[in-house]
Amino acid sequence: MNRRTLLITTVLLLLFTKPILADCIACWELKYIRITLNNEKVIEGYFRWNEVWPKVFNKENKELNTFYQEVVVYKNYIGQKNLILYNQIYQIESPLTFFALYTTTDLVDTVNIENIKSIEIINLNEKSIVAAGDITDLEINSKKLLKKTPISFYHDEGICGETFFLSYNDRINEDSLKQISKTRDCWLKRKYYEEQNVILITNSWD
Repeated sequence: MNRRTLLITTVLLLLFTKPILADCIACWELKYIRITLNNEKVIEGYFRWNEVWPKVFNKENKELNTFYQEVVVYKNYIGQKNLILYNQIYQIESPLTFFALYTTTDLVDTVNIENIKSIEIINLNEKSIVAAGDITDLEINSKKLLKKTPISFYHDEGICGETFFLSYNDRINEDSLKQISKTRDCWLKRKYYEEQNVILITNSWD
């Protein structure tokens, strides 16, 4: 099974229409793209994109004739020099019942915009896959743990999204997870918690 087929069969997302992408600046549609670098090396992967972004953030009204130019305008506006490319993205599956996306750290590539010669969108002829916010990147071992029922579970809901706290450590119960959720920088410490077999996953709405 290749990467494209695996993503479609493992990711079962909410499907949105184009108007929702236009109304939600934080929303994105998953695109499969082919990047050609200045040294002619070619890499492919999945990229979060909203076709409204270059229109909204093109403050200098530059003429944009290529997808690469659109990406550069958007990245410059938000102050990012790198493009994040995903080799694979997964959705939470049984025995877990909540909705969230994630990937693993070994499946994420970072490409400097200045090293890119061109970007091409590859049409997979599949339904649009749309979500919002960031995609949680987990360690490889965490992906294996998610196939099991956690020992303890806690759900924290906010204005723009929700965070799921899953413990596969018998020394960390639901009360402990609640305390972790109250920690101001708990999300920044998620890799530390993963070392203790505690997984944090977000699902953004906007």
